[in-house]
Amino acid sequence: PEFKKHDRGAMITTMDRDQKHVAFFPEGVRTSGDRVLQFSSGLIPVFFGAAGVDENGNEITLQEEDPVLQPIALIVRSIDGKDVNRADYAQMAPYTMLFSEGIKGIWRRLQVKDMQVEARVLAPMSAKDFAERQGFTDRSKISEEMREKLGRDFMNAAQSKIQAIVAPHQ
Repeated sequence: PEFKKHDRGAMITTMDRDQKHVAFFPEGVRTSGDRVLQFSSGLIPVFFGAAGVDENGNEITLQEEDPVLQPIALIVRSIDGKDVNRADYAQMAPYTMLFSEGIKGIWRRLQVKDMQVEARVLAPMSAKDFAERQGFTDRSKISEEMREKLGRDFMNAAQSKIQAIVAPHQ
């Protein structure tokens, strides 16, 4: 879809021109913490040379030859002084950000006075190393279809690492 090209273009512009890091949450929604949802790889194919569209409608690609994905697992440990039992969905449900709840859910979330969150930083993942392990050594020769597949596979690898920490029983 066209919106993906513009989203990818914004990410490429930010990473190349501004030399900034880009943070995103690939699940797209918070859960009770008892499982890890399927990651969306929508932006990741740019790591493998997928094109985006800039604000002028020009096609652009990431100039960085070896972008790195830094997986971070976020685990809620306590809410308002009470330890969290992540297996108890009823305990966590009031604090999740579900878009279906609209403003009511957002307001409830804003009433939390104290939340202890553990952030576990995992080993960085190199897009270049990943592509080479998949048999792709020349980024310019990868088809758009393969860029999409590499993006999905890369995100699945990141998801597995995070899932092993957040929800090892899943």
